Amino acid sequence: MEKRFKLWEDTGKAKDAARWRVRVPADVSESGKVERRYFKTKLEAQGFIREQAARLMNQGTGGPKLTPAQREIADKAFAKLRAAFPDEGDAALLPAVDAYLVARDRKSRSKTFLDAYQEWQAEIELRTRSGKPTSAQYRRQIKQALPRFGPLHAKLVCDINADDVDAALKVVNRKHAAARNGLMRVLRACLKFCKERKWLDEVPVESKRHTLDIGRREPSILTPAQVKALLSSCADHDRELLGYYAIALFAGVRPSDEMAKLQWQDVFAGDGDAIHIPGEVSKTGRARYVPIEPTLKAWLDYIKPPQLGPVVPRQPTRDPKSEQKLEWRVMWIGTRRQAVQRAAGIDPWPQDAMRHTYASYWMTTHRDEDKCRDAMGHATKEILVKHYRKHTKEADAAAFWALTPAAVFGAQGLEVVA
Repeated sequence: MEKRFKLWEDTGKAKDAARWRVRVPADVSESGKVERRYFKTKLEAQGFIREQAARLMNQGTGGPKLTPAQREIADKAFAKLRAAFPDEGDAALLPAVDAYLVARDRKSRSKTFLDAYQEWQAEIELRTRSGKPTSAQYRRQIKQALPRFGPLHAKLVCDINADDVDAALKVVNRKHAAARNGLMRVLRACLKFCKERKWLDEVPVESKRHTLDIGRREPSILTPAQVKALLSSCADHDRELLGYYAIALFAGVRPSDEMAKLQWQDVFAGDGDAIHIPGEVSKTGRARYVPIEPTLKAWLDYIKPPQLGPVVPRQPTRDPKSEQKLEWRVMWIGTRRQAVQRAAGIDPWPQDAMRHTYASYWMTTHRDEDKCRDAMGHATKEILVKHYRKHTKEADAAAFWALTPAAVFGAQGLEVVA
């Protein structure tokens, strides 16, 4: 062991100076670096070498590879492992180091939730399905959800666990199960995106734990009296929306995604017999034709809409480019709709009320699930049966389809030009 230390005399030094030098290699020095020690006599230098050799022998065979500082850390690590895993002893050190390296790797390639969410949001803005961009409604939902996930913003996504998800979802009262489940679906979609980017290993959203049971509810539809009040209120408060309500109620066209993009030339594309929903307008990206029922034809004859241009009025704006943004138009029309619906006494407004109303009364009258499915734009008739159709009385269906302008306004009202 003493041979590892190099001893020599510097004859260029004065006789009373520290002429004897000892070189200590880095792998055995206390600092972990190459050291040089100086002594006045050879005897002192040799004594230092013997002390260092004894120190290394006392430290055992591992001594030459560890500095004293490293050995002190190793001793503390072994002590902790022996206390935590007495049956495994010193053998637990390597698995513990491996686990630490894995954790460090996970953190090094992860991102904060806020950064990851914003990157996912940007991709959603550009994403298309069948050549069709993500719906304005979903983009709006993602934008509105971000502030609700405040407790997660600063966390690395790799560190988010099921308890963190619980805490994030508590911002919505459990009484509002549908809204809470919607928030959970947004969070899960974002974390799946993070997993695809390898920013986390597993998505910590558990369906059984985090999804609230809202039960199977029968669709909520408008009664004929409510539909009459709605159309009458629209004529009194916002006559520009009469075409919007007539098509949504008597043709079942989706009131947000599709109506906001529908053009009057599409309404008249079927020679007065059907409304053409082009693929770029349809929520599913598949074109379809919706039959124009006699009731809707009566409303179109009464309204006398233009042959060209959007069905939904454009938002007045000084910036001509901004009116092309579908999301703004949907929100603007939504505000106008709320005023009309509240004036009609329908508050709160049932979810998807107009499509549910159309499907329910149409099926009661025509009893053809395949044709109704095609008109609604559903992939299967099971969607129609489970989620959109409510069984109604034939008398109520007849009263609904009888709601022409003459029935709603009377002869005096028909004299008013829209």
